[in-house]
Amino acid sequence: MSLEIKKRKAVRAEPRIRWWKLNEDEYSRKFREEVSQVLGDKIEEDRWETISEVVRQKAKKVLGVTSGRRKEDKETWWWNEEVQESISKKKRAKMKWDRQMDEVTDKVTLFRSVADFQQLHEVAGKGGHITIIGGGFLGSELACALGYKTKSTKGSVTQVYPEYGNMAKVLPEYLSRWTTDKVKSEGVDIITHSTVKDVTTTPDGKLKLSFDTGKEVGFIYTFSLVYTL
Repeated sequence: MSLEIKKRKAVRAEPRIRWWKLNEDEYSRKFREEVSQVLGDKIEEDRWETISEVVRQKAKKVLGVTSGRRKEDKETWWWNEEVQESISKKKRAKMKWDRQMDEVTDKVTLFRSVADFQQLHEVAGKGGHITIIGGGFLGSELACALGYKTKSTKGSVTQVYPEYGNMAKVLPEYLSRWTTDKVKSEGVDIITHSTVKDVTTTPDGKLKLSFDTGKEVGFIYTFSLVYTL
């Protein structure tokens, strides 16, 4: 689907002689000289058509004419082709972003209930790849359960959080590191000191996570976790 912004139909006005310039001495003098050279000193009434034509021609020569373009309103002077193209690009980018968000939403789960766990457990059992965002108690417990499940399948579980270890916010450092080693022993790949900055989809339907460290990882299924102590 393509968007096309209809161009405003230009209203062509009749070019007008800039008669107001006769108020300036220089233009007034030059105009009189031009007319006098053609008509002479005597002007007869029956020659009015000729006179009129000469006056108009000399006025155009000396004073100039308007462009004939429609005077733009103050509110719409900016609505030119460059602005229209910029708006069109933004609309196309917005549509692309909406499509990507729809694809991302289909692959993201916000863990809230037993039904969510059952869904993730099924994904792990089928060899899916799951990413858990968050290193709190709930996230760590879930990572262990799903990691254990993927040991018998070709799936994988990755846990991502900004701290140095699992449950680092509530446990002493030595216990946090022990917990981290325990989670790893269940087959969970842990990415520490990292925060997800962007989520996009790849041409083959995978999710690609971009971290603040510059690292990028692709997964088939991503699970987003509410931080819970």
